[in-house]
Amino acid sequence: MLADVTDHRPDPGAFDLVLVAYLQLPTAVLSPVLERAAEAVAPGGSILVVGHDRTNLIEGSAGRRIPTCCTPPTD
Repeated sequence: MLADVTDHRPDPGAFDLVLVAYLQLPTAVLSPVLERAAEAVAPGGSILVVGHDRTNLIEGSAGRRIPTCCTPPTD
């Protein structure tokens, strides 16, 4: 299956394991994606979210540095 993570709606409770790895999106887009991912976890299942620490933007090495993807809004 190929889908756009920003609008894909997996069946609730359909997966024993949901993995979200290094998904760099603005907070307003990322939050609903993570909510849908969590809803897709079956009872007794697990969700694993892996990402960069915010300090990587300034102190890290290699990779893309896009502050708007990792910094929560200030409003």
